[in-house]
Amino acid sequence: MPDMIISIDVLNRKKSAVIGNTSIHIDWKPTESHSGPLINEWGVWDLNSRVNLEIFWNELSGIFDHKTWNVMWLWERSPNNHFFWKNVVILWDPPTSRHDNSHPKGGGRIYEAKNSFFSGLQIKWKVTCLAGCYIN
Repeated sequence: MPDMIISIDVLNRKKSAVIGNTSIHIDWKPTESHSGPLINEWGVWDLNSRVNLEIFWNELSGIFDHKTWNVMWLWERSPNNHFFWKNVVILWDPPTSRHDNSHPKGGGRIYEAKNSFFSGLQIKWKVTCLAGCYIN
């Protein structure tokens, strides 16, 4: 079961209409384990969304960083070189932990999309499921 599910709406350039949406799951890891630091992971939750294949991702999962300036960077492996990661989406004012209900929604932008036409578009996101919820 994922720690959190976040729904993402992609806005047109005028920010006046939603042109697509997707959902991702977020899995927070403890900061340390007996073998060293662990990495937070994300993955596509709604595999049927056309946005997943046409706009965002080359991969259907990746890692994320929560930065001290209150943004979350979603990373995926570069399609050209799997030793490198690229920043796909930036969430503004995101949740800070798996139990954070004080950041239920916010904005962000597509940074480096699979289809470069969509890079730079703004997004709206909202948490649709926090840790402990049950999904059928």
